[in-house]
Amino acid sequence: MLVPLLEFSKSLESLELFGGIRFCWHFLDNSLLLSVLPVQTEHDRILLCKKLKDVQGMHRLCLQSHRRTAFARALRVRGPFLLHCHCGCLELAVPWFPENRFAGILFAGAFSDVSAAGYSEFRKERSLLPVMEEERLLALGTFLEEMMAR
Repeated sequence: MLVPLLEFSKSLESLELFGGIRFCWHFLDNSLLLSVLPVQTEHDRILLCKKLKDVQGMHRLCLQSHRRTAFARALRVRGPFLLHCHCGCLELAVPWFPENRFAGILFAGAFSDVSAAGYSEFRKERSLLPVMEEERLLALGTFLEEMMAR
């Protein structure tokens, strides 16, 4: 499982370079982080996320959103879904179920969530995020889910 995961991670790097989409993994077992490219283990490459995590207590909210909330939803949905983040951005979440067991989520984004206000003090950083229609993001999720199953 680990070698195919690393190969898939490298493929994501190419997709990131081509499409400008950032990818980040969150796993149930953090030892799997060693099986993906290091740049795909942190959201800090996104300016909004980096600035938010500098605020006292905000890192905990981000982790709660990604680990607890998204993991619970992944187990219910068992397919790609959109996560409307507390900071006013939108992320694509693609659950990973190797051998039909939940192992983690691949996140794509962040994107500007035009339906959310977010924190006013980070309006500038949020305005720098790309905008993508929810339908297109979910189509990307279906594509990624199919690639992950190989």
